[in-house]
Amino acid sequence: DLLVDAAEARLKRAKVIRDDTQSLYDAGAADSVNILDASLALANAGLQLKQAQTYRRQSELRLLVLLGLEPTEHLDLIDVLSDPPESTQGFSGVSTEKPELLAASSSVEMSSSLYSLNRADYFPTLSAFAGYSWGKPNLDYFHDEFNDYFIVGARLNWSFNLGGKSQRKVSMSRHQLEAARNQYEQTREQLDQQARLVLENLKLALEEYRTAAENHRITSDNYRLVTDQHRQGVLAANRLIEIETSLSEAEASLASARVAYNMVLSQY
Repeated sequence: DLLVDAAEARLKRAKVIRDDTQSLYDAGAADSVNILDASLALANAGLQLKQAQTYRRQSELRLLVLLGLEPTEHLDLIDVLSDPPESTQGFSGVSTEKPELLAASSSVEMSSSLYSLNRADYFPTLSAFAGYSWGKPNLDYFHDEFNDYFIVGARLNWSFNLGGKSQRKVSMSRHQLEAARNQYEQTREQLDQQARLVLENLKLALEEYRTAAENHRITSDNYRLVTDQHRQGVLAANRLIEIETSLSEAEASLASARVAYNMVLSQY
């Protein structure tokens, strides 16, 4: 969209240059070569606008495919890319809520629970029980007595570690716990490293945008000055066309720099 806007702006400027050159030609201040140069610049500007529109439509078709929409549809984008800020913020570390870290943390917790469970095999299992019953078990028809019965006790089970089975299970689960912890630290370090690298790219993209914005400002001021000179007949049309070309290139570079910054920002 930004490149289409830049191409449309160039076409408007080319039309103004052609009209001004025609006026100068009618007044005798320009020759037929200037008319041909201005007409050629206008034709090239029209072609570049069609190319920009074609590139936009190609991008739109790719987006329609990703969205599962019909290729005959058209998208009206409501979001506008904002200008980059004056400076980028410092790196504050990767959030612990990232899915990769949450998955690694869950693996550590599961391995820790398994290790504790296997270590429990070294110790005896103690269980307590109690019971109470009440009734008339002897069915004494003469005395009609009821009896109750209460029992309480404990049970102790202790398995011997024959063949070192429990020891091997504990050792294996301990290694699994250490591996899970190492995996968590590696994942966190990799994410931190990737984020720092992208942050450096973000700083570079911001500098490139600043440079493109300054170039656009300078070429815009220069174009305004030479436009007045051309209308006064003191500047040749071919020179004005060269400066207009520089302005168009600066507009395209500024648009690309703005998009590049937002893409790196999204990645960060």
